[in-house]
Amino acid sequence: MRVSAVVMAHGRREFLRLAVDSALHQTADPSTYEVVVTKDFPDPYVDSLPGVRLLDSTGRGTGEMIADAARASNGDLLAFLDDDDIWEPGKLARVLTVFQDRPQLAYYGHGQSVINDAGLPAPMGGAMWRRQKRLRADVDIPAPIDGSVANWLWADPGNDSSITLRRTALLAREEPLRQIRASIDTFLLWTGLLSTGGVRFSSDPLTRLRVHTENFSRGSRASFQAYVAQYRRMQADHLQSHRVVLAMATGAPWAQEILRRRIRDIEHFLEVAEGNVSRRQMLQELQGSHGDPTGARLSRALYVLSPTLAQTANFLNAMARW
Repeated sequence: MRVSAVVMAHGRREFLRLAVDSALHQTADPSTYEVVVTKDFPDPYVDSLPGVRLLDSTGRGTGEMIADAARASNGDLLAFLDDDDIWEPGKLARVLTVFQDRPQLAYYGHGQSVINDAGLPAPMGGAMWRRQKRLRADVDIPAPIDGSVANWLWADPGNDSSITLRRTALLAREEPLRQIRASIDTFLLWTGLLSTGGVRFSSDPLTRLRVHTENFSRGSRASFQAYVAQYRRMQADHLQSHRVVLAMATGAPWAQEILRRRIRDIEHFLEVAEGNVSRRQMLQELQGSHGDPTGARLSRALYVLSPTLAQTANFLNAMARW
């Protein structure tokens, strides 16, 4: 069994060399993995590294870039690494062990630690903390997937740099993959869930996720207005990705139910962001939201008090999801 380490860079250069070095310097036997770098810019250091296969992704969207890399890779497994993150040295050895133990496994996701621009430990965000708490022990979900089991992770796909997928499983979904503009981690998760091989999760922190100003989901929030506007655009991309996944979930009623709920959730989020939800409707949602996160309930309460606080409510609701 062989792994293709796919390092993905789109317009960002600052941390790429560190990411590639972490993929090259693994404790796994060098004969068991290759390093493929797909990027849309030249880098004298990376371009001159021996043992690195280079792919030009200029003019390619996110899904197209991943599909091209999957096509060009030689591994049985595809382990993804974003340009700003770092793998621990034992990452690929652990990946190989997991898939050798489960020959039919389609998807493996694991835990992360967080670092800042300088590579030093940084605080863990809310969603990541909740995910780590849920994954204190390994979670093994064999196929066929039971919707009630998968329900807890439907809106929490993890992170690209902590995902390994069987190459055949991804290529079987190549056509919808090429339609994806963003939320590649969501697509990869659902590719695993809809496969015939099952999925596995562990809490092992095999990836260091970097917090920095260009990393939107965990980066700078100095400008509230700019942040909210960018978050809206990101949610619109999430909506498109979930609609693509819904279209490929034919024959899996449990998946369609989860995906439709997620789509309705995102659509409602965008309606709130535009101020298109009445105060009466928001009050009704507030009254029926006893089990929801505190931040989500607070955002609804603010919206009811004053529609002019819609952006703040929208922002707080987004924060409650992390």
